[in-house]
Amino acid sequence: MDFARFIETGLTICPKCEEPFDAPCRCIREANARFQAEESERERKIIVEKYRDGGITSPLFKSMTFENDIDYRPDTTSFCKQYVKDWTKNFEDNIGLLFYGPPGTSKTFFACAIANAVVETPASVWITDFSEIIRNIYDSEFGDKDAVFQKVRSVDLLVLDDIGNKIYTASELGQITQIIEARYRMLKPLIATTNLTPEELENPKEREYKRIYDKTLEMCCERFPLIGESIRPKIARIKREKINYSK
Repeated sequence: MDFARFIETGLTICPKCEEPFDAPCRCIREANARFQAEESERERKIIVEKYRDGGITSPLFKSMTFENDIDYRPDTTSFCKQYVKDWTKNFEDNIGLLFYGPPGTSKTFFACAIANAVVETPASVWITDFSEIIRNIYDSEFGDKDAVFQKVRSVDLLVLDDIGNKIYTASELGQITQIIEARYRMLKPLIATTNLTPEELENPKEREYKRIYDKTLEMCCERFPLIGESIRPKIARIKREKINYSK
């Protein structure tokens, strides 16, 4: 409805809601509310895309969403969705998660699904691993240690994938220790995935890892075991079923 046109004609009462224009009338209030809601949603989407592009760079990680869940572990899905629903409180209380179990049990999927949902709230996230962080630090052309550590400290949710999946050099371990310490001091949630058990993290074979794992376990206070057979053969079968070989 063109409210300006009616006002210019000298009308003082809205012909639709029958309220005075100068109040303003209900129609104008509702139109303004819709406009503000649309503007807020546009701004939210801009922020979400900024956070997503800056923290979820892998196409694989971006695809790991609750919408793409094949209902392999409904109890885990329910738990993760509740974590997202309670995100504001989990953020304030610094509640992190540890998904652990053998390869192929959807640890990374659920960690990424949470991150992909949390970023919509909106909140800043970063899905990465120690190896990627170290590469960013040591990259001869683009390396910027201060920027990397600032990102570790600043994001609302940090996801570290595959903790304990390789042996690091003494120099790399020094950087990893600093990474964990930087996050630890910010009192912000960390979600980690690992093939190691909590007992193996509590009692690592190499004592150099003790400090790293000790603080990781404190930050990831909720521990969620994902035990069983690998889901990857099932995913491969689903992909094969989509293939149409007919000419």
